Amino acid sequence: MSIVEKAVNKLQAEQQNIIRANPEILSSPPRPEKSGWKKLLAVGGIGFILGAGSNAILHKPGESLFFSPPALQAKELKELANSAQVLGVSPSPDTGNIARQQAMNFVDGWVKAWSEKDLDRYLYAYAPEFEPPAGLTRAAWEKQRRNRLGKYHKIEIKLSAMAVVAKGDTATVEFVQSFTADNFSEDGLHKRLELRRQGDRWMIVKEVSQG
Repeated sequence: MSIVEKAVNKLQAEQQNIIRANPEILSSPPRPEKSGWKKLLAVGGIGFILGAGSNAILHKPGESLFFSPPALQAKELKELANSAQVLGVSPSPDTGNIARQQAMNFVDGWVKAWSEKDLDRYLYAYAPEFEPPAGLTRAAWEKQRRNRLGKYHKIEIKLSAMAVVAKGDTATVEFVQSFTADNFSEDGLHKRLELRRQGDRWMIVKEVSQG
């Protein structure tokens, strides 16, 4: 027998006892002004008993009737996560979007170092396996970049139409570059950077320019 059934049987038995002890209840009309508080008390008692019974049914023996134990909370969270997966909703942060944002931040830092003529930081953005254009060695390419950029007093670089595709530890960034330095300017240069994450930082492994 459930706790709810026991509570109902107990209540019925108490009602019979009250009637036996007070037979006038059946022969005379009730007087609310005197027995109203008893009815309220009875209703409150029933509510408490039924509420406790419902909680007992919903919870396993030995568990708190008012607070879910850690084990139950973990189970509920797991069920929520499974439901989210069924609905196509990821319960964890989208790692693809995180990598995409990191790649964009890296490109911003690369442009900033270039604009500020911080050549050490600018060249450090290129991975050891980066292949310089025109068949140059890494040492020859770095020397060429230092000579070209070192002759300018002011460099301004703007990127537009940026598109980023990131997957795992790789990302491809495409954009249109505008380069202005002293009396020289170049607009509409389409560029593609292929990035790879090495450890906790992104690096350029390939740079392709198209006029």
